[in-house]
Amino acid sequence: MIGLLSGVGQFVIWGYLLAAGVDNVPVLGEIATFVSEHKYTLGLGLLSLVLLYFALKKQWRYAWLKASSFLFIGMLALNYSHFFWFSDDTVITTSNTNNNIIDVNQLNYKVFAGQSSIYSAQAVNVIYLGENPRSLMQQLGWIENKTFSRSELEFFDYVNLLKTNTPPVSDLMWNGQPQDLAFQLPGTLTKRSHIRWWNAGIDQQTLATVWVGALSYDNGLTLTPYGGIITILHSVAPDVDSERDKLRQDVFRLNTQWNAENIKLAKATAKNENHDYFTDGKVLVVSNQLPVESFTTVF
Repeated sequence: MIGLLSGVGQFVIWGYLLAAGVDNVPVLGEIATFVSEHKYTLGLGLLSLVLLYFALKKQWRYAWLKASSFLFIGMLALNYSHFFWFSDDTVITTSNTNNNIIDVNQLNYKVFAGQSSIYSAQAVNVIYLGENPRSLMQQLGWIENKTFSRSELEFFDYVNLLKTNTPPVSDLMWNGQPQDLAFQLPGTLTKRSHIRWWNAGIDQQTLATVWVGALSYDNGLTLTPYGGIITILHSVAPDVDSERDKLRQDVFRLNTQWNAENIKLAKATAKNENHDYFTDGKVLVVSNQLPVESFTTVF
């Protein structure tokens, strides 16, 4: 029934939106993407309401409890299937060899908890110029994390990683793709700094590989919509600039081979219903290839 309702309902909704001109109205496109991504959750909610209506009409005992239990068990099943079955279905495996020529001034400096930008945005606040940021991260003492989309984790793998305070990083989407790499500093299960990296392409000015990073600090747990489900994830501290500046200081302390400079590439943003962060719009550009003076002349 869930499959039938969600499958047929998705085609009906898409047909209606296409007839309304979804391709010409970005808001309709975003809504269509959001509905498509949440089809199983919406189907489960509809079935729970039908069960409640039927139970009340038949005067079942504990009708609300039974309907709520059905909804809760269904949400647990959706969570399990999302993280351990379906999270890698839409990953493009060639993203680590992105040879597209890009302009850093035109990049998207926001990431989202799903395919739709209806989710509250999180910040891209770091750029790494070079073949791969892994070496820098390791030199700074960051621990590489597993990710649900690229590591094909089973439930017991997840439990073992929890025991070492290095749980897998939930996926964020930059231009529709989950992160290529993720790292964290040593910390507790609910208090840790972490960064996700995406290969953005080749910079048209320097011809260096550009990696964009979303750096933030986990400061607890929260119930939140994510990737088409409702789940418990880490809450993120909104002051992303402080994490950016800490990384800059750590890079300078490492040695003189690395350069790091805050460059105004994004827009200043206030925390609101569309953004889970606030920032001055500066992005930390890190490189071991260019002198600091080149940053301001190139960017």
